[in-house]
Amino acid sequence: VGRVVERHVGLDLEFLRQLLRDLTHEIAAPLTPLFGHLDLLELRTAPHQELRFKQALISGIAVDGGRLGFQLESPTDLFVERSELNWCGGKVETHALRLDLTKPDFDLVLYADSIDLHRVLLLIKGFDGDASGRLYGKLPVSIRNGQVTYENGFLYSVPGEGGTLKVNQAGLLTAGVPPTHQGYENLKLAEKALRDFKFSIFKLDLNRTTAAESQLRVTLSGEAVGDETIPPVNLEVNIAGALEQYINMGLKMHRFGPK
Repeated sequence: VGRVVERHVGLDLEFLRQLLRDLTHEIAAPLTPLFGHLDLLELRTAPHQELRFKQALISGIAVDGGRLGFQLESPTDLFVERSELNWCGGKVETHALRLDLTKPDFDLVLYADSIDLHRVLLLIKGFDGDASGRLYGKLPVSIRNGQVTYENGFLYSVPGEGGTLKVNQAGLLTAGVPPTHQGYENLKLAEKALRDFKFSIFKLDLNRTTAAESQLRVTLSGEAVGDETIPPVNLEVNIAGALEQYINMGLKMHRFGPK
């Protein structure tokens, strides 16, 4: 059986289960007069089926459409041969993975291309500002009980393009740093530059440190816009802690995403 389905839906594992029930009913209904009752739960599909969708909500993450190539190997086992998702203004792809339709837990690696920096930063709870630029990278992701956790991954600005960043938070870099610290004045200058900043390099490196905590390293290189009194900025900031807590809270706040 091969068919393309296109719907405007919220996509999660329960939706996939219901969709497969609907498809098997449509397939089996015209055959019932010839063969009698068919056990739809035993139906499997051939490889290379395709599902297209216009909007989805996958474990709380808003996706602006995409497509899945799949095979239903058993009533509970779904083999995703490939996927291409429209997310944060760009594309995210995954390699093959298997899903147990009875459980909401799975692991996958996301390969991102040309995603929008501003929409990514909005996923972090508390971000206040604006940004422009495109990112690419790789993010190993685990979904457990609807919560997103990350392994070692990265998102980098597209080489040669750069972008802009306008951060409104006061004390973004100096919070908790005493004025007597030898690097305090340089951090204050960097904060001032980030109010209206043009970067040539923007990097987010996410590293797992313990089972409960991660470290996010932010690397920036660029200069302030319209203020020649501020020297060029080459900044590396390490943020440690329960980062997924903030990201998951941000996902809930922005779960339907910008239109």
